[in-house]
Amino acid sequence: MLHPYHIRGLISQSQSDLTPGMQSSTAGLFAAERLTYAAAWIFYITFVIFMASKKRLRITSSRTRQRILDAAERTFVERGFEAAAIREIATRARVSLPVLYYHFGSKGGLIEAVLLRRLEPIRQAHETALIRIRQEMAPGRPPSLSEVLAAMVGPALEMARAEARRGSVVMRLIGRLLIDPSPRLQDVLLNHLAGVRQGFFELLARCLPEHSKTTLYWRQEFIWGALALLLCNPTRILRKTEGLCDPLDTESLLPHFLAFCAAGLQAPAPVPSHQKQRL
Repeated sequence: MLHPYHIRGLISQSQSDLTPGMQSSTAGLFAAERLTYAAAWIFYITFVIFMASKKRLRITSSRTRQRILDAAERTFVERGFEAAAIREIATRARVSLPVLYYHFGSKGGLIEAVLLRRLEPIRQAHETALIRIRQEMAPGRPPSLSEVLAAMVGPALEMARAEARRGSVVMRLIGRLLIDPSPRLQDVLLNHLAGVRQGFFELLARCLPEHSKTTLYWRQEFIWGALALLLCNPTRILRKTEGLCDPLDTESLLPHFLAFCAAGLQAPAPVPSHQKQRL
């Protein structure tokens, strides 16, 4: 944008280039130009005030949106996604219902925004880990099973631990998300994470070629289920073990969890009952 000082400089330069006679004959013209300069100052100041106000509105809108998301997270954890009332979320966020609907459109839109805020960092961490493992794989050799498992469960545990230390309910939110039967919720989850889930399944298949697809699908779901149990109610596990097992202590948790998952994955596949009868 052209600053008013630039306009004044142009006027002064124009005056200095004229002879005295020409200056007197054009006094009215320069008077008009001085008015233009004053008007430019007014416009410039108005523009600056407008942009500052616009920036403040964006900041306020962003803070309002984050406040609604935080309130929705707490409500979804306590009530469940389907049972949570949109009016209760608005009350907790200290906003009116029209403001909530302005930002998210509907309860479904709010649920999706809450999930994506937490799922997207996990998905990105999964994508990065998958790329790294594939690049480091030696030709003709499977990846390390422990490395694949750590890449599967590590991002969710680490994010949940970091958020829990700040008083967030993310750990319980992710746990509820994994076990909630709502078809709409599961569709969002599957659509957003389908690529990384398939990527990990393919790596597990390379690590364990002796297992059928059915066996691997079952055991992969068992891993996600065990992870959901850890995330849903970490304080329950802490109390039941008299403080010995803290799900928030991921440095201690992860080796135990990985050893458990690896043993389950590597166990021989069970013999179907109809084959046992033949034996």
